[in-house]
Amino acid sequence: MNLLKVEGIVKRFGGLCAVDTLSFDVKPQEILSLIGPNGAGKTTTFNMLTHFIPPDSGKIYYKDIDITQYPPHQIATLGIVRTFQHTNIFPQATVEDNVKMGCFKLTSSGMLDIILHTKRFRTEEKMVKEKTLEILEFLNMQEVKELQAKNLSYGQKRILEIAIAMACEPKLLLLDEPVAGLNPSESRGVMHIISKIRDQGMTVLLVEHDMSVVMNISDRIVVLNFGKKIAEGTPAEVGCNPEVIRAYLGGVGVA
Repeated sequence: MNLLKVEGIVKRFGGLCAVDTLSFDVKPQEILSLIGPNGAGKTTTFNMLTHFIPPDSGKIYYKDIDITQYPPHQIATLGIVRTFQHTNIFPQATVEDNVKMGCFKLTSSGMLDIILHTKRFRTEEKMVKEKTLEILEFLNMQEVKELQAKNLSYGQKRILEIAIAMACEPKLLLLDEPVAGLNPSESRGVMHIISKIRDQGMTVLLVEHDMSVVMNISDRIVVLNFGKKIAEGTPAEVGCNPEVIRAYLGGVGVA
C-alpha cells in the first residue's frame, strides 16, 4: 500500500497553471525527491499536500484516506509534517524549548491542569522532556540545547527545524530545500540525518535543488517542469533522461 497517493492535482493562480494534473505516489519508508527548475511547482505541491493552499481539482490520499479537504492541523495530526524553505523557528526560545513546542501529540492538559499542576500535567511534562532530549541526542544537538535558537549557526537552525518536525511524530516528513544555503560539509551532515530518519522507519518527501544531495540520497525522483511531471524513476534513470537533461540539468547528464 502507498503511504501517499496524489491523483491529478491542479493549482492555478489567475491565468498561470502552477501545477498541472500531477500524479505520483510515495511508498512507505522511502526517500522520494521532487525536483525541477525554479517555478516548476514543487513548493506549490507541498502547500497543497499540507493544505496551506487547496488544490483546484484532483485528490490526495494518505493511507487510502482522502485528505484533499483536510485542514493543516488535521493533516499534521494524521502524521504528515513539513518544513519550509526559510527556517521556521522561535528565535528567542532555547533549542530545547523549540523542540518541546513541537510535542503537541504528547499533551492533552488544559489550562486548569497547568495552573493546578495536576498529575496529568506533571506526567505529560516529563514525557515531553524525555522525547525532546531523545530527539536532540539523535540529531547531535544536545550540547546546544540551552542556547537561544537565534544564536545557532544557519546550518544548526536548519537541523533544529527538522527536530521540531520530528517532535510532531510524523509518519511522512516533507522537507522543503533542507540544505539550501549550507556549505558542503553541512549538506553532508543533513544528508546523514535524513538517512538516519528513514532508517528509523519514517518516510521522507524532499524538495531540493542540490543535485548531489538528490542523486545520492533518493530512492526515487519525480521531475517537474512548468507544473507538469516529465519524468519519474530512480536517480540513475532520471539522471540520463533526455527530457530532464534539457529541462533541468542544462544539457549535462548526472551519473
